[in-house]
Amino acid sequence: MNVLADQLDKLNVHPDDRELLNKIAARFDCVTDGGCIVVTGNHGDNGRPQIGIDRSKMRIARFIVACRDDLNMRDEWDTRHTCNNRACVNPDHLMHGTRQQNALDRYEQGTAPIGDRAPNVKLTAEQVWQVLDLVGAGTVSLTEIAQRFECSLTTISNIKHGHTWGHIWDAWHDNVHTSPRGGFAGTDTGSAGERFDGC
Repeated sequence: MNVLADQLDKLNVHPDDRELLNKIAARFDCVTDGGCIVVTGNHGDNGRPQIGIDRSKMRIARFIVACRDDLNMRDEWDTRHTCNNRACVNPDHLMHGTRQQNALDRYEQGTAPIGDRAPNVKLTAEQVWQVLDLVGAGTVSLTEIAQRFECSLTTISNIKHGHTWGHIWDAWHDNVHTSPRGGFAGTDTGSAGERFDGC
């Protein structure tokens, strides 16, 4: 039984769009335990299913949402996956929204690129904890800390104020979580020099 075809047949669309939806339905593979509908074929570098059209590629989930919600593919809107599965094309798991809403979805679902997962990250979680130790001690200027870690003053300032690495900042200030280097927040484990071997 082609569950995807049944779902897409319910959409009231232009005949040209119907032809493409039928091609998408023909790629139906399976339904996961969580109800996600998976298709075969090209999934792109980011794992999102794509389909070729007019010598270009289009994301299948975005096209389905555009057809169902009568949206223009060229407009600025994001496809949101309520199932947290970017490979899913189940219309019941898809909705449209703003870029901010999509980013918040990813943060709440634990898939946002924060901390060590962030692109172009300059520091590790352990180093961020060490930065906060130095900032808290108040014996070294922010400029000196930036030089020590070979990063910008802005990076250090953002860490200090919790604008970046918020999960580490919260843990450090709560003074209850184990630090990434094995000690506890606020516990002195040696001099600043001893804590920066290899930097």
